[in-house]
Amino acid sequence: MEIPEILEELSRYTGKLPREAIREAVARQEKITPELIRVIDEARETLARGETLEESTALTFALYLLAQFRETRAYPAIAELLSIPGDAIADTLEEVLTEDMGRILASVSGGDTSHIERLIENPNVNEYVRSAGLKALVTLVMTGMKERDEVISYFRSLFHGRLEREGGFVWAKLVVVSTDLWPGELMDEIRQAYEEALVERFVISLKEVERQLSQGKEAALELTRRIGNYTLIDDTEAELGSWYCYNEAPPPKPPVAAWKPPSPAQAPATPGMPVRKGRKIGRNEPCPCGSGKKYKRCCGA
Repeated sequence: MEIPEILEELSRYTGKLPREAIREAVARQEKITPELIRVIDEARETLARGETLEESTALTFALYLLAQFRETRAYPAIAELLSIPGDAIADTLEEVLTEDMGRILASVSGGDTSHIERLIENPNVNEYVRSAGLKALVTLVMTGMKERDEVISYFRSLFHGRLEREGGFVWAKLVVVSTDLWPGELMDEIRQAYEEALVERFVISLKEVERQLSQGKEAALELTRRIGNYTLIDDTEAELGSWYCYNEAPPPKPPVAAWKPPSPAQAPATPGMPVRKGRKIGRNEPCPCGSGKKYKRCCGA
């Protein structure tokens, strides 16, 4: 496949993961990298004009592939894209932002935290972007690209003035990532944040922080390594192949006649609340009903 054909395949959603195009992109890394960065630049220009990016498929593949390539040339471009104020970037990237953007940033940073820190400290940047920046720093520690003490020192500076002292989601995430790196050196700052009601307790409670503290540093860090999902992006095909929208052979639904109401022991803890299994469908993804419309304009309306 030639570069234009690869890009075309990565820009079009068909319900099937474009595995051949992904593999060809990886095989032609040097030639395709400038084109993938251009995709990011064009998306930024569109969103900066206040326009909607109708399809984010090409942008999604560009982000994951550049992360897999460890492409530091993409780092400033991605940071500029994420710097767009307001909700436009969250509406466009949805779960790419909330689930994996920290890993993507860490993967393209080459260990340089300057752009990440600017995103975290900018109050005009979307709160999920700032949260992703915090996650990126923990990822750099967990993958050996940064020393824990250096990142803990930076977190302390956020507690002491580099983060605006207005409560909310970013403060809660700061406590979460501090806890994931073991909060021992930051407990005074964390307790003060709770006293000032800066932390949204439904995200993380002080008891949870203290529980992690009581485990000890090494045990807490090992737990974070095992379950924290602080890893670099290594395989775009594997990462995106698990997405619901690329589930090429979904299990058949049981016939209605075979359905039985759950026993009390199987029922959801909260009556009337559905239990979601598997990946949440992004609102900009094609609706799984097969209508050809976006989920937000069809079953997700």
